[in-house]
Amino acid sequence: MLSTKKSVIINSLFTQCRTSLPNKYFMQNNMFLKDFPVVVFVELSQLYQQILQMYGRLFKEPEKVLEKHLLDLMNRGYSFEEALHELYKRAYAYFYLPSLSIGELFKISWNRFKRNPALAVPILLSEAAPALTTLIILIVLFALIQWFQSIGIYSKIVESLVEGKYEILGSPGVFELIIAAITTVAVSSLLLYALGISMCDSFLYTLSEEALKRGSCVFENVWGKAVKVLPRMFLTNIAKGLAIYGVPVVGLVAFILYTKDSPTILILGILTLLLIAIVYIFLLQLALIYVTPSIVIGSKRIANAFLESFSLFKKTALKILAYFIIQVAVVTAVSLITAALNLLNVLFSEAATLAILLVVRPVFSLCLAGMYMAHTNRIFDVRTLPEPRLSHTAVRLLVNGFREICNLARDIKWITAASLVFIAGFAGGYWITTQGLSKIISQFVGLEKGGIVFERYLPVSIFADIFFHNWRIAAFTSVSGVYSIAAPATIVLVNGIILGAVAAVLPFTDFYVAIMPHGIVEIPGFILAAAAGMRLAYQLLARKEKASYIKRAAYIALGLAPFFAVAAFIETFITPFFIKLYLKSL
Repeated sequence: MLSTKKSVIINSLFTQCRTSLPNKYFMQNNMFLKDFPVVVFVELSQLYQQILQMYGRLFKEPEKVLEKHLLDLMNRGYSFEEALHELYKRAYAYFYLPSLSIGELFKISWNRFKRNPALAVPILLSEAAPALTTLIILIVLFALIQWFQSIGIYSKIVESLVEGKYEILGSPGVFELIIAAITTVAVSSLLLYALGISMCDSFLYTLSEEALKRGSCVFENVWGKAVKVLPRMFLTNIAKGLAIYGVPVVGLVAFILYTKDSPTILILGILTLLLIAIVYIFLLQLALIYVTPSIVIGSKRIANAFLESFSLFKKTALKILAYFIIQVAVVTAVSLITAALNLLNVLFSEAATLAILLVVRPVFSLCLAGMYMAHTNRIFDVRTLPEPRLSHTAVRLLVNGFREICNLARDIKWITAASLVFIAGFAGGYWITTQGLSKIISQFVGLEKGGIVFERYLPVSIFADIFFHNWRIAAFTSVSGVYSIAAPATIVLVNGIILGAVAAVLPFTDFYVAIMPHGIVEIPGFILAAAAGMRLAYQLLARKEKASYIKRAAYIALGLAPFFAVAAFIETFITPFFIKLYLKSL
């Protein structure tokens, strides 16, 4: 006798899919299926529903067509189970198939990325988060300087640092404050890093799901879901970080404290624990790889996401290992290419960084989203869809960028605000440097300092390196307002502080010759980026249609690219020429 549960499932299954099946097929398959475990009946029922779902898109009477196709296959010798599987493959010939390889998933991911440049925007959001860390560092440094000045040891500390006597930092009263400052900055940095990663994950995986399902993704369509999942994603990343890194760190510290009186045991133990920690971190990284898509795409609770990730890892361990190996191989290849070009006097590090951030990360996230969806029965389109020409996409994005820059230029209050913050930073940097820091900063600043770089590396590669570096900073500044108005304000403030510090240690003529040729283009570019970020912060607080404002800020980042290309060209080929002429005239 069949169990009650199995009988219910059998009856449910055949009630759904045999309204016109001849009795001989029903009896044949009913007897055949008696020896199958319950899970088979559940799987067949799911297969039937998924085929019916697709037939509903293709035929007016999907149930009748499906029954006819089942009969045709069974008349040709297929069993009921084989017929369902065959029809599933045919129905979803252009959709998810369980046999998709890691290579096919990467092919799909690359196709979707080329169709959806918006997938790079969440990466910019994550890169903007450290701006708040910079603000905290500035506040902590200012507090330390004020405190040291109040107790009369600031000048002594600066003089000792200039002379290379760093032991003063370990003196009573100084050491404790520095440790407290470092702890504050470290904890804040970790929390803000988790916030940036969470912001990126929430939007990137929501966009990835949309791109895989529909072939294209629009920021406005995913805003609600991404924002809703953000708090849970933030807590998840903290929990994940504690599980992966916190456990081995706590274990290592506890061991050191317990065995500190036995040097031999301590050294051997630390080496052993480090090896164990590396293996632990590696395995747990792999086992928890599905946690993020489980939270964002699967809408799971934190504990359930961890459990689901472990479960899926058991089923797809080889795929995950291949995914990890490819990831390591790509990053290693880029690093080796960068190192090799460096030996050939070609700078490539900034271009490589940008490629990894804006291309590699989105593609790998798409692939992971595809693996998760594939193994949780979420259907998506695996066709290689038509891709727009790169030139057409670039022109379209630049045109939109110029249009948004023009719109921003009409909103003069934000440009004014960003300019005032920059001027305040310049004045602050100048003043702080004159308060005893000029000797330290002057060791790193001078007209002759940059000549070493220009003598060693190819000018074209220097141009590319400067351009990619400055444009990357401007790009994430433009969208940094998603965190608060403090983020873009901090970035432009720091730029002002750096420039003010340089102005404080260089004679006016030296400063003018070294900065003004390219600065006349570069500085307004940074101010525009900061203005875009500050305006975005206001719009997100005060208005609806929030997603469209992020997209417009990202367009500004793209529109600024030509400005920074011109500035980089001047800095590489024209500024050095003026510096040489000036030095010869002295």
